[in-house]
Amino acid sequence: MRAPWLTVAAAQPACLALDVAGNAETHARVVLAAQARVVVFPELSLTGYELDAAPVQCDHKALIPIIALLAIDGAGARPAYRKTWFGGNEPTQFHAGDGPTVLDVDGWRLGLGICKDTGAPQHVAGTAALNVDAYLAGLVHLPQELPEQEARAVVIVRACRAFVVFASFAGPTGDVFAETAGSSANYSAEGLALARTGPRRCCPGHPRLRSSHCRNVYRSRSAIARGLAEHDHFVPIGDRATGRDAAALLTID
Repeated sequence: MRAPWLTVAAAQPACLALDVAGNAETHARVVLAAQARVVVFPELSLTGYELDAAPVQCDHKALIPIIALLAIDGAGARPAYRKTWFGGNEPTQFHAGDGPTVLDVDGWRLGLGICKDTGAPQHVAGTAALNVDAYLAGLVHLPQELPEQEARAVVIVRACRAFVVFASFAGPTGDVFAETAGSSANYSAEGLALARTGPRRCCPGHPRLRSSHCRNVYRSRSAIARGLAEHDHFVPIGDRATGRDAAALLTID
């Protein structure tokens, strides 16, 4: 039986190159702060976009080098989706996945993608054919690629007729990504950008976010200090006073 709603957050945490243990701790703090059923992170956020990083070990060990979206829950960690479409230097170092798939969470069907997948018509059409309720993807883009990132979201919305959640890398990382776009966002099934962060990395636990009935909620520490923690319609996403950004949050119902 499908749950009446599903809360999904897109996060863009600080990431240190090759520090898997430290990055995992940061991810865990973000998950706790987001208070969402599902939290989506950018591509290669556990290692940074470091193509020569050692493979990340999980409960289901891959026998070949892959770029994967890991599903981590109370049962452990496992590859939920393997990147199929590659860019840059990736094809020489990784094996492609088998194509579109669905992750079921509380009865909700979630289509999955990783960066280049989101711009591949075959991937988008294949995911749409799976009758998904939402499409989730982790990305890493250059700042000048932000218009393309936004355009891909709209294409996926129209193809899948579903919510779209993009978690986009923020801050410097490896390869050509001395700067990244950030600007994680979620989109309604009508193609409207419901919320987006800015280009900067989030500081775990600041600010806190919640969501209700597909409306985005922003609550900074200052708002909580003013006793507004129980209100649920603060905008925009991000903290202009500190320049820090956090997860864009969405409830699907």
